[in-house]
Amino acid sequence: MNSYLMLKFANELDETLQLRVDNIKNGLTDEVVKAAIVNIAESNALQGKKGTMTKAVEAKVVETTYTEFNIA
Repeated sequence: MNSYLMLKFANELDETLQLRVDNIKNGLTDEVVKAAIVNIAESNALQGKKGTMTKAVEAKVVETTYTEFNIA
């Protein structure tokens, strides 16, 4: 199973942007993720189509599984 961290940010117009972070380490805590997403939002480093992403909206770990089919 693969997993990644999905961070969602918003601008002043509440338009959102999602940032996917691959290769995350196991055992992330609410405190660590919150500190990271707030730091990114406050740095004004993410620019969307209609403004800078200045608000942290959501953070979640997404786990994916794959099933391959034998089609040969």
